[in-house]
Amino acid sequence: MTSGLAPWPAAPADRVDRACNKTGPLREHRLRSRSRILSAKRVSVNVKQAKKTAKKRQARTKRATTKPIDAAALKVDEHKKRRLRTWLVGVFTAVLAALLTAWLTPVPGFIASKIFGTSGPTESGAEAGNVKASKAASSLAIAPAWPYITGCPAVGQVAMPPGFGPIETFHAVTDVRPTMVSKGAGSWTRGVLYLNLSVTGNQTVEIINVQPHIDRRDLAPPAWIYAPDDGCGPRDSERDFVFNLDRPKFKDAGVSTNEADENLGTEVPTASLGPDFTLSGKQHSRIRLNVSSCRGNYEWGLDIQYVVSGSKEIQHYQVGPFQSYGVANNTTIYRGHQDKTGGVHIDDTSTLTGNDPILTRSEAAEDTTFAC
Repeated sequence: MTSGLAPWPAAPADRVDRACNKTGPLREHRLRSRSRILSAKRVSVNVKQAKKTAKKRQARTKRATTKPIDAAALKVDEHKKRRLRTWLVGVFTAVLAALLTAWLTPVPGFIASKIFGTSGPTESGAEAGNVKASKAASSLAIAPAWPYITGCPAVGQVAMPPGFGPIETFHAVTDVRPTMVSKGAGSWTRGVLYLNLSVTGNQTVEIINVQPHIDRRDLAPPAWIYAPDDGCGPRDSERDFVFNLDRPKFKDAGVSTNEADENLGTEVPTASLGPDFTLSGKQHSRIRLNVSSCRGNYEWGLDIQYVVSGSKEIQHYQVGPFQSYGVANNTTIYRGHQDKTGGVHIDDTSTLTGNDPILTRSEAAEDTTFAC
């Protein structure tokens, strides 16, 4: 039997699908998929968290194990640095000591003799200080005379450096030039140094070498020069050495003989330097050193090297320092003589700058060994 009402309209297809999605198999599928996605995300989060935790643990473990090692390493490095610093200081001290020793020690005579022929000059190395001869305990005695007065004006002029007073302030009972030298004066262009050698005990001494050394080349020009107008007398027999400070050159010139000299053969040594040049007992030997300084102003000295008989050790006797001038700068030259009061009577004055035009010529000297 049919009703007179019209039939219920059918639901649209998309609504049926939506309903199936909410309640049907598709809904279950989607729920399972979503659950799997959420599970996967949780797993991923857990994995990341686990990695972070593992990294933190690893960092803590590393810090805990490396700190003591780093401290120990620092201690080792500091110890090495201290040892290195100590070693460097030791090396520097040794090198400095060696350089100072080399600078303060004159060149051995046997080396100088190979280079210069007899005993050549060396630069610096004087140990005598301001005394004229070494005062250390020695078997050798040396009495120096500088500048030795021979009576000839060409080798007796003295030059006074600035700051030591005018010439009028110097007086002496005998010759005034040694007094000037004792106050700081030196030779002018040409000078003579005499050495009187003897022994202090009963030993025999061998004079091995005479080693000159130049200590300074920068002395200021002299303020004034005293040139006495004395005449020349005869020379004694002498053992001559020549020292040219300008070149520099040093040589043994042998014996200059004066037949009238009573001391010839006794105080004048004729043997060459070395084992044959001996002194013993009350014997004295005179040595004359002719010094020329034509183109410079110098401070110099001598190292007398000797051996006591029965010993192989070379000992040293320092003589000096001495000053020798050869270059002037607006320097006053006083020519004159001593009067009865012991002062200098000035006969003539002049001014000089540069070298002495007369004394730099070899023929103007008393001895040709003074050639400039």
